Amino acid sequence: LQGADQAMWLRRFEAETDNLRAARALAVAGGVDPVLAAKLTVNLLGFWLLRGRASEGRAAVAEALALPEVQASDLAHAWVLYAGGLLPPYSSGPLPRHQPMPLFKEADLRFVSGVRLFTGYGVGNTDAAAQDDLLGRQHYGEALLLQ
Repeated sequence: LQGADQAMWLRRFEAETDNLRAARALAVAGGVDPVLAAKLTVNLLGFWLLRGRASEGRAAVAEALALPEVQASDLAHAWVLYAGGLLPPYSSGPLPRHQPMPLFKEADLRFVSGVRLFTGYGVGNTDAAAQDDLLGRQHYGEALLLQ
């Protein structure tokens, strides 16, 4: 979702949103490999951030983390925790243009906190957001233990 074709891909993702949600729901329900729920959650992260759908992303993270198959896979578990650590704890719309998207594919779990600060996370937090921050830090710590 970066580069010259970003607008085209965002339109395609928008057009396929219902199908992507259905695929994730099927994986969560056990209709297909539940680890697919983790893969979809991680791979939809950029779309959710660009479109201001952090709440949908947080719900997907929570659902994926609750799956025993995801908990049993260190890799899947770590990636979902990583995705949860990158999502802001509140929905404030799409990221402003002056704040570039982090390079998720190149980011290392050790830098999740820095990436969240880089994207403006932590500015104007409410008490609820502070609780989400604590949960995000716990997920980050868990992800580091899985490395």
